Amino acid sequence: MKAVQTIVLALILANPAAAEMYRWVDEYGKVHYTDRVPPDRVNKNRTIINKHGIEVETITPDRPEDIARKQLQEKLASTRQEMLKRRESEDNNLLQQYRTEEEIVEKRKQHVRTFNIQIHGVESNIKRIKHKLISLQSEIDEKRERGIKPGQGKLETLSRLHEKADRESARIQALETRKQDVIEEYAADLERFRFLKQVSRENIDRVPPATTLLTEEDLQRYDTLYLCPPDQDCEKRWIEATRYLASLSATPVSMEQPDLLLTQEPGDDEQIGLHLFRTPAEANLGTWIYLDLNCRDTRKGFMYCKSEEADRIRNDFKQHISESSDLASQQG
Repeated sequence: MKAVQTIVLALILANPAAAEMYRWVDEYGKVHYTDRVPPDRVNKNRTIINKHGIEVETITPDRPEDIARKQLQEKLASTRQEMLKRRESEDNNLLQQYRTEEEIVEKRKQHVRTFNIQIHGVESNIKRIKHKLISLQSEIDEKRERGIKPGQGKLETLSRLHEKADRESARIQALETRKQDVIEEYAADLERFRFLKQVSRENIDRVPPATTLLTEEDLQRYDTLYLCPPDQDCEKRWIEATRYLASLSATPVSMEQPDLLLTQEPGDDEQIGLHLFRTPAEANLGTWIYLDLNCRDTRKGFMYCKSEEADRIRNDFKQHISESSDLASQQG
């Protein structure tokens, strides 16, 4: 220690402006004492020595897996924040639009009544078309029985009436489908309204965990973010997710940790590196499993992350880990 102090004091005397020195070892094992950290040593181990020659701090840079984990945590947090802001906005709109459950029910009745009026109008139109069809068809059949060839204009009119009847029938089907969708939307709004009112009553003095306010619809909007609930085998979900990555990526797995899996960085503009990360969800709501696609930092690489291949990886992610785990459970 005295030798170190002597060396440091000598260096400080030679450079009075230096308040501290750095001790670091190069790749050949040689020890260096400098008043600043060389650029190529910023991400290497080093020791800070004060002006008295005493070691005051040893800096150990983050390991590659720690850096990757931190980056994925930040991306996951950003995605969750975006999801929560959207949910908060939709909930606020719902609470501003309605004051009571009865208002939602009445609005649904009005909306359904409008659809029924439209459907009734189309049904009446179909009746008129069918009446014309029957009349025209009878006229054509009567002529044929008498050996008279129907005029081309009559036949074309008959064909147009059939097409119009088909279009109107399809229109009724579309209206019925849309009406059912609207009924389900109002049912979801009513259920959400009741939930928000209940949460408000039960949490007057505290803010409930944000994740508890998310809906299944919120989670479905994000293809690469999966919330494994506590009543599922989240370890199986994780294993299936890692298998999914290993089977997809053109780049081999470069790092595997209990909560982290990375493939190698893409070597060209048409390769995708995949990063997988898991972390506990707040309020004991399960485990977040997050997939991140990593393309080269070039224009072509950026565009490839928006390609059909990239979309397929995203779109199949949650479906794969859910279906694979469900199948394994059935076979077990």
